Amino acid sequence: MQMLEMPVRKKGQALASLAGRTERKRGSKDNNPQEKDSNGVVGGQQRGGRGEDLGGKISCLCPKHRLLVQKLLQNLRWAKKGQVIKEASGDSYETIVDHTFFFEPVSCEVTNALGSTNISRTVDVYFGPRMATEPQSLLVDLGSDAMFSCAWTGNPSLTIVWMKRGSGVVLSNENTLTLKSVRQEDAGKYVCRAVVPRVGAGEREMSLTVNGPPIISSTQTQHALHGEKGQIKCFIRSTPPPDRIAWSWKENVLESGTSGRYTVETVSTEEGVISTLTISNIVRADFQTIYNCTAWNSFGSDTEIIRLKEQESVPMAVIIGVAVGAGVAFLVLMATIVAFCCARSQRNLKGVVSAKNDIRVEIVHKEPASGRETEEHPTIKQLLVRIYSLSCVTPCNL
Repeated sequence: MQMLEMPVRKKGQALASLAGRTERKRGSKDNNPQEKDSNGVVGGQQRGGRGEDLGGKISCLCPKHRLLVQKLLQNLRWAKKGQVIKEASGDSYETIVDHTFFFEPVSCEVTNALGSTNISRTVDVYFGPRMATEPQSLLVDLGSDAMFSCAWTGNPSLTIVWMKRGSGVVLSNENTLTLKSVRQEDAGKYVCRAVVPRVGAGEREMSLTVNGPPIISSTQTQHALHGEKGQIKCFIRSTPPPDRIAWSWKENVLESGTSGRYTVETVSTEEGVISTLTISNIVRADFQTIYNCTAWNSFGSDTEIIRLKEQESVPMAVIIGVAVGAGVAFLVLMATIVAFCCARSQRNLKGVVSAKNDIRVEIVHKEPASGRETEEHPTIKQLLVRIYSLSCVTPCNL
């Protein structure tokens, strides 16, 4: 909690010394000592010293010198922005601060029979950006100027940045953004962002709408299947909205409804207007035809030329690609299985050879002691032959 002591002023000192000079003051024309303080400020309004965090608690104290005139004191009143604080009493006032204390001073007014003095002070409270004036979206004509306004307050000092939504280019660092001789490309969303270092940030978005002729943006080559129903779409951005949209091809003109194999439908969206030309039972000649989509409004018109291209009924390339991919995947899988089995068999073989190398065979030439030893020699020879045979064969069992 910060202790906020109201500054001692000369007029307060004069009030404190009134007890010793009562007779002289009673004869004076000016019984209300509203003198300037040492800083030359009438009313004693000053900014606090160190900053206070938003939501912190402060305690305001009236100058202790008033105790010198306790017997003469008739009234002590606390106020904020001129409004009396009814819950405050005595020479101190404790409260939780918000951003309003930065703009609205807290005052302590002391009154006695000889006059009154008022001491006020604001609190240097830290707070993030707060919108002082809400920005407004704009509707302007093509070629005119557009000016956005965006006023923020914050403490410590804040930084303002203007940008167009979707672009990283900073357009301005002032409270206002002015666009000269706007074009239709300037239409869109604009953002005003304010940042108070180490405290917070805020932003507001506004729209710029530019009156002008329609702008058509459609794919110039669209696709359809022979013998099937096909569609050609025309997307139109226009402010104000288009008064008329027409499709023309060869000697035909159609704005809405159905004519033979052709139907025109128009739908409005948030982004603009979509006009669709539907062709039923498409024939070869339809792929040789040039289609025109034209839109008008009070500012002018725009036209787009669209061609229809035949789409393959059976996407053979896709089928071939899938088949080849599946074949390659199968071969890779089989090769992986074979390699795994061979690797495992080789590991097993290495174990057998290693075990064979660990066996030490010692041949001792001596006379056979009995007929039993003579019978065992062929058995040992057969065992050695089998081990030798295993070392020469590399099995691979799938």
